[in-house]
Amino acid sequence: MSRTNYILMFVMLISCVSMFSFFPFLVTILTGHYAFTAADVGIMMSVGIIAGNLSSVIVCMFLSEKVYKPVFTLALMVFSLAAFGFYFVSNISSTVYQYVLLLCCVVLYRFSVGVYYNISRAYQIYSLDKEHEKLRLFSNIKFVNSIGGGLGPVIGQALINYGGYGALSVFCAITFLFAAILVFLFVPGVKKSQPAQFVNVFQGIIQIIRDKAFVLLSLGALFHYIFEAQIYTFITLKIKENDIQDGVAYIFTLNSIFLIVFSFFGGRVIRKIDKLPKISILAFGSFCSCLSLISTPLVSGYFGLAFVVFIFSLGEYLVPQLAVDLITDTPENTLQRITLFNFMTSAIGLGIGFIFGSYLSTVGNLSVVAISWITILVLVCLLFSLGLSASRAQRSAVLPANVSEK
Repeated sequence: MSRTNYILMFVMLISCVSMFSFFPFLVTILTGHYAFTAADVGIMMSVGIIAGNLSSVIVCMFLSEKVYKPVFTLALMVFSLAAFGFYFVSNISSTVYQYVLLLCCVVLYRFSVGVYYNISRAYQIYSLDKEHEKLRLFSNIKFVNSIGGGLGPVIGQALINYGGYGALSVFCAITFLFAAILVFLFVPGVKKSQPAQFVNVFQGIIQIIRDKAFVLLSLGALFHYIFEAQIYTFITLKIKENDIQDGVAYIFTLNSIFLIVFSFFGGRVIRKIDKLPKISILAFGSFCSCLSLISTPLVSGYFGLAFVVFIFSLGEYLVPQLAVDLITDTPENTLQRITLFNFMTSAIGLGIGFIFGSYLSTVGNLSVVAISWITILVLVCLLFSLGLSASRAQRSAVLPANVSEK
């Protein structure tokens, strides 16, 4: 990995700490610090998340590599602006103005999350010295995100306890601004001999949509992300139903620890893992996620819960990283590929997962629940298998064409 990769990794670390110190408490900030009902906050969050995610997709789909640095810097500054906005709005007396301004802050925050996710990964891939280091890169990104996910909530709670929600907002605003300054000063821009034209970017988008391998692999990841959503819904709800004391905090803490461990050791054996058949890794990872959900209703103690979180975290580590590696196998239109993939998984896949998991948590027949999860597993494996076959066919078609040109 290059020097730029390590600088970007540090920027991602402090950004993740700031994000995870703020977002888990956002709903409690809106309900506890302002005179809004839970329904008011629910509408605000839904509208803000949808508008923010869609706007980030639209923006990222039409960006060229030439503007990675300024857009990444701007996204971090918008993060800072949104965080400061939550602090500023508390000084306004009108409830209507508060609601409108807070909605704008949520939209800006989610917009920044989308742009940050897409640009940071595309920028990291562009900055690699060697193409074969992508899996190691994604493992390191998961490691950094896991550290941020573990430290962030602890820092956020400490700031709230000792300085209130205002202290949390100011901390996040300053941290994101510091990250933006680091990118502006130390991260080199993308050098291109010719600036990319809008029409070329648009043609690239059409090419991606027509890419059979990309579509099938992304659909496989979409269905897998239904499993990923269940740590927030099905697993959490079943833990509460089984009355395991402090079980929710226990699973999120363990999840962060396991992901850090997997990322740390996985980054060191990534070349051996990369030699294994891709469908075997994807199927095994998704099977682990599925097994964790089938096992959850049967768990009544902490050891059983640790087993559930262990295999769930293993699936969470294996599948998303490899899927992103596969959909970025071609060097063209990297940002657009990541943007579409992120929208299909983090927006559609998780969205379906929240609804599906909440429903299955109310179903008393465990056989029906197990069959439902197994059905999704079969779909995941089928779509990934078809996607890998299409990818091999595309590569086979390219090789004879290259030979004939020579």
